[in-house]
Amino acid sequence: MLIDEIGIGIFGAIFRFLGWILFEVIIEVLIKGLGYLICRPFKKVDIDGTFCIVLGLIAWVIILISVILVTDWASKNIDIDSCLDDGGLFNYQSSICEYE
Repeated sequence: MLIDEIGIGIFGAIFRFLGWILFEVIIEVLIKGLGYLICRPFKKVDIDGTFCIVLGLIAWVIILISVILVTDWASKNIDIDSCLDDGGLFNYQSSICEYE
């Protein structure tokens, strides 16, 4: 029917527009932008170059790994602190809190 075709066309256009915006934000701003900020102190940096994109991706991977490692470390230290605050003894080998 005609209404189905119009609805499919409108929804297709809306999702295509949202996908384009998402692509622009992720690729252009986050990845290329960070790569350009890292490359900017050096001369002759091409903002549209592949090097900036690759460097931006590597930087985001390093940031993500760092956040995961810091979160894991902080979580373990918070558990240890909570155990000691409650009067327990923390067993570092088995990573459990022991109460007497």
